[in-house]
This record gives sequence, C-alpha cells and structure tokens, in this order.
Amino acid sequence: MARRTPAGELRSPLLGLGSFAWGGERIELTQLVVPHHLLGESLTLRAEGDGAFSVFLEGRPLIRNGRVGEPAIADNGEVRVFVRELHARPGTEFELIRHSRMAAIRGLASRFQVSESARGSGMLRLTLEGPDAQANEQTLRSIHNAFVRQNVERKSMEAEKRIEFLDEQLPELRARSTRRRGVLTGSGKTTRPST
Repeated sequence: MARRTPAGELRSPLLGLGSFAWGGERIELTQLVVPHHLLGESLTLRAEGDGAFSVFLEGRPLIRNGRVGEPAIADNGEVRVFVRELHARPGTEFELIRHSRMAAIRGLASRFQVSESARGSGMLRLTLEGPDAQANEQTLRSIHNAFVRQNVERKSMEAEKRIEFLDEQLPELRARSTRRRGVLTGSGKTTRPST
C-alpha cells in the first residue's frame, strides 16, 4: 500500500533502512561534471544534514563537505557538482549518473513520440513516457521551447535572405524604372489612370 507524504514533510524510514528515500525527498542538481571514464557510472550523493552532502564512487569518497548552493569539487578536480536544493534526512542516498550526450539523446528518443493531432491540421502531439510525470513535463516543455526557438531563428534567417536579395535587386529595378520613365517622357506619351 502506497503512503502519501504531505508537501514539505519527510517520511520516517521503515525497518531501519535510513539510506533509502521513503517519501518527500527532493534533490535538484544544476551541474554534474565527470571525466569521460566515469560517464554512465553510478555515483552516490549522501545527505549529511544541514545542507551538507558527500559524493562517493563505489564507496570511496570523491567530495566531502559539499554544501547546497555552492560548487563542490573533488580533490582531483575531475568531478564537479552543484546542488541547488536538497530536502532529505541525513543518511539518505541519491544515485547520480552522468550519461554521454549521445546516450542521453538515444535514451530520450526511445521514450519520445511525435504525431499529428488530426490529419492535415499541422498540430503536433508530443508524448514522453517515463516514471516521473513532472520531469517528463519539464523535458517536453524544453523540447517545445527549443523547437519554437529554432523555428523563429530559421524564419528570421529566411527573411534576412529575402531582404538581402531585394537589396541586391533594388538598384537594377530603379534603373529599369528610370529607363522606362525616360522612354515614356521622351516619346511624348502620357499615361492616365484607367477608369
């Protein structure tokens, strides 16, 4: 039976298993930098209490005394973490994995679908499958924003090319117009608007 946790509260651990998250825990990382040989490897971030945390690789400490809201760097400088938010009991552990760009794209692509809402409508339906609805929504919003930004940039470039083309053609068009006026004026013909 699932237990609901009121917002902002942490559930007590069951059976003395304090390193597990039991409900209400939150972590937000804005940076996780690892060397190439650690891409795809599992790191463990352990909450130490009062905004402090440590990061381990296979039980070996990489970062000690990290603080929420401050950059944390391993002694060898190879691993960097920035934790913006950490809401957890001391001893709670979080698994951190940094994937290569290509692995992340492949993983996202396997869960992502695009289809047309109604045939011929030009409206697209974006679907992302995954266990975390909030993360899925945030990812879809990011994809949508990137698509819109890319579309605006493409249209701006097209408009810029059209303007350049017209700027190149303008002197020739002016010259033609001047020649035609000269021909009309020189031959004594006048033009009237038709009624």
